Amino acid sequence: MKDQLTRLAAADFRVLMRKGDEAHVLKGTFVERFSLWAPRDGSARDRSPTTVQLSQPYFESLLSRAVPLNESAVWCLSHNAMAMDIYAWLAQRLHRIDPEKGEVLVPWPRLHEQFGAGYGALRKFRQVFLPTLAQVTALYPQARLSVDRRGAHLRRSRPPVAKRRLLVTRPVDGF
Repeated sequence: MKDQLTRLAAADFRVLMRKGDEAHVLKGTFVERFSLWAPRDGSARDRSPTTVQLSQPYFESLLSRAVPLNESAVWCLSHNAMAMDIYAWLAQRLHRIDPEKGEVLVPWPRLHEQFGAGYGALRKFRQVFLPTLAQVTALYPQARLSVDRRGAHLRRSRPPVAKRRLLVTRPVDGF
């Protein structure tokens, strides 16, 4: 955990977004700082982080955009990486569909690119994707979508876990 947290704290990210003829670059970091508990005697006891301070922009993006996943569904799908990816994708995507549009078509080549890069042929990918999608939708009954020869038709749906208010407190000492 210490090694992974250290790597995450050192990581910077850059995201390129295109809107029409414009391109925007977002630069950021996830962790502002963290402290580790380490025994003075140098023993190998638990040295997990005691405090992690997320960067303010990342923290605010979590508050405004994060979508909680149903823990039972995650546990049931945990044996299947594709199923977990599809579940997380649907959970964050379906409730953001513009109600004015009605539905969004995600064509098979885009689904293949996102979830099945390891499958050479699109036909082989579909053979795995469709039963996996059925597993996911059985655990996310609010998901409104259909699949046909063109791809997946997504319709606005409630997220798998209802949004709750969160009370955020800030420590007095600034950390």
